[in-house]
Amino acid sequence: MTVLLRTMFNCTFAIFSACLLFHTVNAVSIDAYSQASVSPYDLGQTETVKDYHIQAGSNYIRYKPTYNREREQYGYNPRYMPEAVTFDKHNRPFIINTVYQQPNNPNNPTSTAWHGHAKPTSNNLEDVYIQTLNADNSQWVKYSVNEIVKQIFPDAALYGGTKNRPQLFFDYENNAHIVIRGEGNTSYYLYSDDTNLTDKSGLNQVHWQVAKIKGIKSAGIERNFSPGQDHNLPIIALAPKKNKHIDILKPIIDSQGLKTDSKGNLDLSNRVTVYNAENATPSNQPGDPGFALGHSGGANVLGTYNGNTIAVFFNKDNQYVNQDGIVQNLGTGQFASTYDWNNNHITSPTYLENTYSNLVNDNKPDSHNAPAVLIDSTGYAHVITGAHNDKMGHFRSTKAIDDSSWISQFDDLGDISSHDLGSGRGGFTYIAAVMDQNDKIHMVVRDTEYKNGKQRYSLAYLSAKKNAQGSWDWDDEGTTLIEPAHLPYSNYYHQLNIDNKGNLYLSYSYLARNMNSTEYAAYLEKYPDAEIDLAHDPVMLASYDSGSNWRLVTTDKFIKQMDIIPEPSAAACTTLLISCLAFVRNRKK
Repeated sequence: MTVLLRTMFNCTFAIFSACLLFHTVNAVSIDAYSQASVSPYDLGQTETVKDYHIQAGSNYIRYKPTYNREREQYGYNPRYMPEAVTFDKHNRPFIINTVYQQPNNPNNPTSTAWHGHAKPTSNNLEDVYIQTLNADNSQWVKYSVNEIVKQIFPDAALYGGTKNRPQLFFDYENNAHIVIRGEGNTSYYLYSDDTNLTDKSGLNQVHWQVAKIKGIKSAGIERNFSPGQDHNLPIIALAPKKNKHIDILKPIIDSQGLKTDSKGNLDLSNRVTVYNAENATPSNQPGDPGFALGHSGGANVLGTYNGNTIAVFFNKDNQYVNQDGIVQNLGTGQFASTYDWNNNHITSPTYLENTYSNLVNDNKPDSHNAPAVLIDSTGYAHVITGAHNDKMGHFRSTKAIDDSSWISQFDDLGDISSHDLGSGRGGFTYIAAVMDQNDKIHMVVRDTEYKNGKQRYSLAYLSAKKNAQGSWDWDDEGTTLIEPAHLPYSNYYHQLNIDNKGNLYLSYSYLARNMNSTEYAAYLEKYPDAEIDLAHDPVMLASYDSGSNWRLVTTDKFIKQMDIIPEPSAAACTTLLISCLAFVRNRKK
């Protein structure tokens, strides 16, 4: 038995060594390693003193006064820094957050003077952290993205402006993909197939591969936000320096890992220009297409079903002639185009509608008016058209987007708005949208609602269910989640995600501008070392009942939703033994 065990060990070591040699010889220039360290936000503190149930439109959170918020009202003190969260196949949470300063409040380490996307300049970013729980779920740990990237590109500088939204995606094999923006029209792609990141987090070093994406302004990864999406390799939206075209990219990953050139630049063989305005007739095609990859909301601009990717974008030109020959010279044109990866076929952009911006000149296109896309369980695409303090729209493809007979047509399912827009400037901005397994749409937006003749910038939750006629009914009344006391401009830098069980997770961080003297004094008292006009004290809410109730997320709530990672079975051990013995026999030959 001892000889057998020794043989198994030697065999396993030999296989591991051979595989490692094979892997690193072919990708040595882009290999990096990172060891997790204890998160600076996890001091083992009590995370909340009141498990409050929040209901949109009734028991919602009221900031009164302006800086009496979740930490003050409910004792909120999370052991993690709330920001965009993603889940692996075991429903383990991974939170990727931008770091502008180390914790300076020993009693509440996530109450920071500088946070997240609120920083107005790009040269103050310290790092980006990947936060997750360690293997036994007793401690939050973090991996430094700066450390990983600089192992390959020592001169790399991560972008720290307000539109920096690092994005993390897990494919169906549970491999991690990250896209993060750098300075100087550069982004970075991080890839890891190492189970030390997911199954054994915090115990061992994690192997990564890092590549550079050059010559683009920003990039955005398609995330698992709806039930019909493919979950294999992610598709990347590229916003080039030259803004007259929009591109998508499928990275090449083979047995040796991430494919790059000799300088570590990501292989762009699978880069596709979805639409190029320079090759179009300006009168009947969008003259200046754009993706909005950094705004609040952070919804998907790409959706892929059975190898067909739909891209949704807006027109930055101020004039467009639609298919009926009518000049559309107000607002922002909304478009969709599709690429079939299997047959290398691109559809021309389909015009959906023009949307508007009640707080700006409607003759000018507005980058706030960015559309979003979801794929339902039958492969139909749903496009939510963007607006700026105005009504939004809902369009659905007439057939599944992989149907060869589909000619890029959409049904207009109507407007999304709970306001009488003719009487004021109330409306919605910043789409954050996901769809659950029942094809119910969940959306969070900023809502410039009017109450008693006064305008407030609230955070609102809306939803839409499929009805018996095959359309979707929107519940857009009584939607408030957060209501500030502050009347002038507010923003939340919100993002919405959904886990493998259909639970909803909303992260946000509140920003107030144009403060009066009382508010400004309270601001300086609470954040004496902060620059003005910054967001602070980020929060994460979750709904475990399809949006009916929302609760502050504490670590135990994450753990409760996680799957138990199975230990290797006897059958698996037998398979390993047989493989080892076969390997030994072959070596003797």
